[in-house]
Amino acid sequence: MDVNIKDYGIDKMREHASKFTPQKLEEYSKESKMYVALENGKVVDTLRIAKNQKGEVDNYVLLTVFVLPDCFNRGIGTALVKAGENFVKSLNGKCITIPSSVRC
Repeated sequence: MDVNIKDYGIDKMREHASKFTPQKLEEYSKESKMYVALENGKVVDTLRIAKNQKGEVDNYVLLTVFVLPDCFNRGIGTALVKAGENFVKSLNGKCITIPSSVRC
């Protein structure tokens, strides 16, 4: 599994992650669909689904996809992405984009 830390480094990733405060996530939840995975009451994964802002009808984007490193390779992220796909299908969405900076 590749993660963005290879592209940005630990300091930049910490800076980026610090922007996702509970207040910011609450704000996002008012304008888009949010999924949160909990383990023992602790958030271990997040996923946000928003309408694609480029004017394309029936297109959605999966954003704010974070999985705690301790939870990698346990299927939690996959489960949230599948839930996101099912949500978009329920809206008759035609396309889902997941922006990424991970290099191939």
